Amino acid sequence: EQKRATFLADLAPAAQSLFARLRQWRAETAKAQGVPAYIIFQDRTLKEIAEQRPETHTALIRILGVGEAKANRYGEQILALTKVGQGAGKN
Repeated sequence: EQKRATFLADLAPAAQSLFARLRQWRAETAKAQGVPAYIIFQDRTLKEIAEQRPETHTALIRILGVGEAKANRYGEQILALTKVGQGAGKN
């Protein structure tokens, strides 16, 4: 748990929230596919997605650990998750 706190320490609160949503999505996706969660994406990839909040397929592919195949397979779902709550707290 200490290691995870250190891993996430440099993330802004909104990015930490997105990271948690991404991990939940990954767990559900992995379970549905009958594979370990890390096969879908590693934590460091989810962290980078949470930090960068890509808005396009091209931006998603630029993230380490995504690649064309995973972007094609999961991109739409990931991009939808990155848009959830983006405008929250802005007046």
